Amino acid sequence: MGALEIVSPPIPHQLSHNAAASLRLEAACIFLGHRSAAITEVYAELDQQKAMGVIVRVG
Repeated sequence: MGALEIVSPPIPHQLSHNAAASLRLEAACIFLGHRSAAITEVYAELDQQKAMGVIVRVG
């Protein structure tokens, strides 16, 4: 397995979303300050798509 390349240093917004990834939807919504769980669901879907892309690339 190859090393993952970090394209840019993480920014606070990315770090908060990474931390929220381990929370339940309701808790993540509150943690991130989203007005609606629907917004949090959009981010969760995008994060899942990114993760699948990494898995496909890494093998």
